[in-house]
Amino acid sequence: MNRFKLISFLLLFSLGTIITLFNSCGKDEIPIDKNDQPGTDPDKPDSYAVTGISLLGDNTLSLAVDGSYTFKTTVYPEYATDQTITWTSSDPAKVEVTDNGKITALSVGMAIITAKVGDKTDTCRVTVTRAATKITLNYTTLDLIVGGEDGLLEVTLEPSDATDVIVWECKTEDLKDVSKAVSVNGEGNLFRMGKLTAIDNGTAIVIAKAGTRTQTCKVTVKYDPTIDKGVTIKGINGIKWATRNVDKPGQFAAPGTKGMFYQWNRDIGWSTSGSMVASDGSSWDNTYSTDGIWTISNNVCPNGWRIPTVGEWKSFLKSDNRWEKGDSENNKSDGRLFGSGENTVFLPAAGYRDGDDGALLKGGDTDGYYWTDSGRYNDNEAFNIHFNNAAKADTTISIQRKKNGFSVRCVKDE
Repeated sequence: MNRFKLISFLLLFSLGTIITLFNSCGKDEIPIDKNDQPGTDPDKPDSYAVTGISLLGDNTLSLAVDGSYTFKTTVYPEYATDQTITWTSSDPAKVEVTDNGKITALSVGMAIITAKVGDKTDTCRVTVTRAATKITLNYTTLDLIVGGEDGLLEVTLEPSDATDVIVWECKTEDLKDVSKAVSVNGEGNLFRMGKLTAIDNGTAIVIAKAGTRTQTCKVTVKYDPTIDKGVTIKGINGIKWATRNVDKPGQFAAPGTKGMFYQWNRDIGWSTSGSMVASDGSSWDNTYSTDGIWTISNNVCPNGWRIPTVGEWKSFLKSDNRWEKGDSENNKSDGRLFGSGENTVFLPAAGYRDGDDGALLKGGDTDGYYWTDSGRYNDNEAFNIHFNNAAKADTTISIQRKKNGFSVRCVKDE
């Protein structure tokens, strides 16, 4: 019996010790009610200061004109004594705000809404938009020429303060597919201008969209081999470079294609692929011109254009350049792209024809050879440029036999 009492006592003692230890360990984790702690404002011992305020949701908001929204807020801590929120707008003419946090969009623009409690604030940037009710274009029909100046469509929206971003598309006449005749790129503020570039013969429907509103322009593209818009290359003042090689004498080739080969200071073109064909049906001439300059009478460039000088080519070769693979679907050759931004000139790598028999050499889209206007008087050699398909091309001025057939690129004085 005594042993039983002793065991019972020990069990009760152990249980009491465990309960005491448990209560002791958990004592600091018991939440303290605000009523059990002193105030957090040192000047007012019985009040609780604000530590922050939050506008629930994102800190940016977009509203259409006449639209409204009421902010939901949280003040920290939730038991802060003063929870009075003061609301202000940085531009009440665009967005007004009431004492209860309701905002109304009045006019297009932007305003910062600020909610303040004590010295704590949170803000929201509100952008006010207006949808277009009507869209018009400066042209409903437009004619472009391949290689000629780009076209420009300009959008006008009603009302005048509409904020829609314009979306541009270019479709075939049946509106089923993307057009291969014209490309369009949005430019300017909110893409209100559409820059049109003629790519190939055909017709395209250019579509400008402003929200649910649309307007179209029918663009007809034709090919005129005597016209090229030309581009300027950074660092080369006073001239424009043609964007295409010379094809038949007095004509430019289609964009991206190789054109024809020419022997130096001769006005007969030769095919750049396949069997040898002359522009006038003649046979290959393995003699050479003895002139020291490409004569005006033999100028193969279209009217107003000429062969570049050695100095102009030297400046040209200093510009940024990279190798570009061709696109067989669009009949574009491999070659090097010179320049930067919109001011670029693509030179197809056509190889050349040998001066002795006209055989096509390096015609596998790896090397390009282009004539300058300068030769050696009473000598069989003239200056040319050469490049290849290496990552860092060896673009150089060299001297080759005048009777070789090389590509020709033209320049025009501004």
